Amino acid sequence: PNWYCPIIPMVLVNGSDGIGTGYATKIPNYNPREIIENLKKMIGGEEPSLMLPWFNNFTGLITASSERIVVSGRAYHAGKDTIVISELPIRVWTQTYKESVLEPLLKGESSNDSYVLIDYKDYHDESNINYVLKFRPDYLEDKDDAFICSLLKLQTSILTNQLVLFDATGTLHRYASVLDILKDFYRVRLAFYVKRKDYMESLLFSELIKLENQERFILEKISNKIVIENKKRVEMIEIIKQNNYPSDPVKAFHKSKALAKPSQENKPLQETDDFDNDYDYLLGMPLWSLTYERQKKIKRITRQEKG
Repeated sequence: PNWYCPIIPMVLVNGSDGIGTGYATKIPNYNPREIIENLKKMIGGEEPSLMLPWFNNFTGLITASSERIVVSGRAYHAGKDTIVISELPIRVWTQTYKESVLEPLLKGESSNDSYVLIDYKDYHDESNINYVLKFRPDYLEDKDDAFICSLLKLQTSILTNQLVLFDATGTLHRYASVLDILKDFYRVRLAFYVKRKDYMESLLFSELIKLENQERFILEKISNKIVIENKKRVEMIEIIKQNNYPSDPVKAFHKSKALAKPSQENKPLQETDDFDNDYDYLLGMPLWSLTYERQKKIKRITRQEKG
């Protein structure tokens, strides 16, 4: 294959971020469960619902605006002059945040009256953020949440106008929205589901014809309608053809789909490698296949395939 066609659009699950010649792409991560639900809606003929970026274990707030996504961390008051930060914006590291945000707000050794923080402690671990900030007395009295959020830089944004991807034809395409990416994927994936269904139905039909021919061959051999004992191989093949038996239907199916196994190079030509090889599904059956029990078993399998 030229490319992999997954069950759901993995580019929306994993995200994409990069720069090419003349274009840039930036696609955030989305919740695979929401993607699956939207695909189910489209299967049912409904329009997909709006999706917001999703990051595993992120406890902050994600909201949408015109051309960007706003990602906010979490902070709450733990006393008159104390604020606890329990989540940072996406892709903001604790060490970077401490050096670029908290340290400049902290009172240093110099007599700078513009300081904000008296002290801060970090109690976070590998999976949880926990900064305890102690502000100077009465600093927080007239400050609203928007000001504190701006002061502590607890908001970042993700642009949604750089959705550039290669489509199924290998053409660079700029998508207007994430839902357009989902709809384009749905159209391509649905077409491949139809192709796979047609392939499986055709293969099952070929297997059914093969079983029916084997069943008829056993019956005609038992009743001596077909006599192939003490015959040359060419004569045996001719008898089979005269009784309207086709060549192996399953092999014929695979050849038509260009899925037959390639012949091994430098392999010496065997007697069964000639034109008669397609009748091995009849002539290659062991003698045990000519029993009454075997004929009944094949008949039962044939009925199951038809059902």
